[in-house]
Amino acid sequence: MSVVEDQRQKDDTGVTEFNEKYEIKRCADWISINRYRKVCLQFPDELLHAAVDVISQLQIYTDAEFYVSADATFRSCCLDFKTANHVNADALIHFGRTCSSRFQSNSIASLFILPKEYLNVDALCECVTSFVEQKRCNVVLLYDIAFAHYADKIDDRLSELRSNISLSRLLVTEDVNCDTTSSEVENQSNVVKKLGRQYHIEFPDGDRELVYIYVISPSSQKNFDNFLFSLPENSFYAYDSSTNSLSEQFIPKTIKKTLFQVEKVKQARRIGILVATLEAHLFLDAVQRIKKLCALKKKKAYIISVGKMNVAKLANFPEIDVFVMISCPEVEITNRKDYFQTIVSMMELELALNDNHQWSGKFVADFSEFLPDGSEYKPMNENTSNSEEAQADVSLLNNRLIGFTSVNDQGSSNAVIQSCNTVLAINESQYDLANRTWTGLQTQITDDIPVSIATAGRKGAPAAGYETPSSDHVT
Repeated sequence: MSVVEDQRQKDDTGVTEFNEKYEIKRCADWISINRYRKVCLQFPDELLHAAVDVISQLQIYTDAEFYVSADATFRSCCLDFKTANHVNADALIHFGRTCSSRFQSNSIASLFILPKEYLNVDALCECVTSFVEQKRCNVVLLYDIAFAHYADKIDDRLSELRSNISLSRLLVTEDVNCDTTSSEVENQSNVVKKLGRQYHIEFPDGDRELVYIYVISPSSQKNFDNFLFSLPENSFYAYDSSTNSLSEQFIPKTIKKTLFQVEKVKQARRIGILVATLEAHLFLDAVQRIKKLCALKKKKAYIISVGKMNVAKLANFPEIDVFVMISCPEVEITNRKDYFQTIVSMMELELALNDNHQWSGKFVADFSEFLPDGSEYKPMNENTSNSEEAQADVSLLNNRLIGFTSVNDQGSSNAVIQSCNTVLAINESQYDLANRTWTGLQTQITDDIPVSIATAGRKGAPAAGYETPSSDHVT
């Protein structure tokens, strides 16, 4: 108990601040009330240094057995049920930022301890109030997950403008599916559940413009980008907590790369389904839908799971033309240009392969929205003609025919089919192989090379010399 004794000797003020940051009392009460015996504590890399102190404090209030989960299989924002199952834990406490995704597993109870950053609530409410009065609009107020602990205080301060301001709430509770919505709220058509948030969009003054305001955290803005990209039809403002100011946001030019990515998928013949989550709700349904879309368009689909992906891992699959990634909405690929193949999302694959899906200009990062009951779901046209001529198209990237020929592992091995000395078609896999700069070691075995019986070689070591079987002396 030396670690506990050292912790008790710390300054009382420091211990209090530490306990408030990591909500030690709340965690201990949750463990004791539910009588959990084995508890897994999941920390992201930036909070791993506090793991020993957190366990020391929890051991003061409970007799549970604790395990630390670090270096998550995919991302630290997702619950790592796999590690918890390895130690047969009956509870999992997640510290730090979370993507608020719904999860596949429900065998282990979970608790979220969210990060806490400072926010001047008075300045925020004053800024939002003056904005609503000046613009005479309806506002949906969103905020980063690090400011969730101010939600009740913000709601109280803006109660006078409740008819014109809708404050979002996080869908993160002790329930593993991150769903705080009651059955009565579920039946309300004006309630929106999006990217881990819930808010209503029905206002008494319905003729007013609907504006979104997002309180940004300096530490992360991936969730902000997802909202911005998915709501191009509405005005979007960002509130900077450091300067207490609002600024209008516009969709950056990078979103225009979507059409380029769509063309890459159309041109691809072999698509890799990159599974970057094993716990996200409905991820297996998404895999099955991608496989079905690929089959309709005569494309080969391969399921690949590599854990935390990097350039070296994906470089082991040179035959794959395009990867489509199934992951939580907040996955961000910072070094996308370093990868040898294009990595696209579920949305870009749907636009490329689903004839019933037309792009509306918004970017949707949540793959579950493209599944049945999702807001972006479009049924597949399964009556498409199977003839190659009906599916033929010309790539906008290299002017090559796409859809005219398909990858056929059981087809002819001839690389070129000729008629009247004119090339008609090229087997795609052999065409790619012929254009590689290196194709591996080729053994040129012909009938002219005589076959000889294997003989014993030299024996020995470099220091002592080698003894050849044809002589009795050492060389």
